[in-house]
Amino acid sequence: DKVYLNINPDNAYARKKQLNDTVNLGTFYYLDPENRFRANTFGKMLFVKEGDWFAQRNTDLTYNRLGDLGVFKFSNISYQEDSLSQKLNCNINLTPSRQFSLRPEIEGTFNSGNLGGNGSLGYSDKNVFRGAELFELGLKGGLETRRSLIDNSLFLYRKQISASANLYFPKLFVPFLKANYRFANPRSFISLNYAYENRESFFFRRYLNTAVGYDWRDTRTRSHYIKLIDVNIVSSALSPALTQSLISQGNYYLLRSFVPYFSLGTQYRFIENQADPKHPYKDYFYLRITVDVAGNGLNALRNRLKLPQDSTGAHKVFNLIYYQYFRPEIDIRYYNIISPKSSFAFRLNPGIGFAFGNSKNLPFEKQFFVGGSNSLRAWLARQLGPGSYAPTDANAKSNLLLLDRSGDIKLEVNAEYRFEIL
Repeated sequence: DKVYLNINPDNAYARKKQLNDTVNLGTFYYLDPENRFRANTFGKMLFVKEGDWFAQRNTDLTYNRLGDLGVFKFSNISYQEDSLSQKLNCNINLTPSRQFSLRPEIEGTFNSGNLGGNGSLGYSDKNVFRGAELFELGLKGGLETRRSLIDNSLFLYRKQISASANLYFPKLFVPFLKANYRFANPRSFISLNYAYENRESFFFRRYLNTAVGYDWRDTRTRSHYIKLIDVNIVSSALSPALTQSLISQGNYYLLRSFVPYFSLGTQYRFIENQADPKHPYKDYFYLRITVDVAGNGLNALRNRLKLPQDSTGAHKVFNLIYYQYFRPEIDIRYYNIISPKSSFAFRLNPGIGFAFGNSKNLPFEKQFFVGGSNSLRAWLARQLGPGSYAPTDANAKSNLLLLDRSGDIKLEVNAEYRFEIL
């Protein structure tokens, strides 16, 4: 029969109560005495509907979708039989969690005699516009030391600071994208990120990114992620000594990677994950396809916008060269579950980047790298390669040892046997 959704006041953090009446929204009745949420926020997340047969599955789905919002600390769904109609009335009672939170974090690192530390501060608002929107602010800074290759003394090697602001909406704002709420709540997002990094005697880099995009799922195994607009502005420079060293080596590719630039593009990611929580010991595939494209829109409008050119013939926007590239990447995995305590895992991860038109190489942030905890674990991230390249000059070795190593093509293949040790 009827479905009632009640937002309970939180006595510990109660606001001034308002005498709101129950609102009939057609498919359910809604009561929010403190007027915390807009009435139309929850319609698509309720799978218990008037006139349907009772099904435990629909109750579980409703629990899951309301829980995915992350704005309630308690949720309870109960049924009461109407003695006259012999139908069930459904009561959904939700208690909001604290709306605001502040999270400080401090960490220290010690690796092969090198000292470092990071500090961060995070702030979140779980209901910005009364529609269960999530707003996050983050600030992070860090220092890292390294040992000198000359006299083994410690010196301040890296300084970095970053800030981010993200706003998430539990819905899609474009009519041609269809999400299935049975599998997950869709999200629209707006993000703004800034990062500054200074490596002593090597380079500095300032990075500003803003993006607008969507994240949704249309089946249990299939999900989509798209940055409809992805804007990057980078200001960077190599130290004079390192610049001269790279020129003497003829390494113009790395020199061009540190040219300040602007990029305007789109990114799409498709994931097929066949892992089934109900059958944890069943073999499964995982597939991720990512396509990153930038610069084509600007290039098509360069004549109409009368974009200026530099001495090499490259066009500029905001006095910065804009990148034009196409960058596909595939990550496919197969998990062979032998027993609850052992399994085989296989992975193939190729990627290639094509710079064309207005640019001669990929921007540094879009180049591929290997190493690290999710790659070849015997090497630090960005410290292996590219390819079989190894400088023979002692000075070149010293300079490149502390630089990230990256390239236009990646081919990574992995096979491992996983087993329980203890």
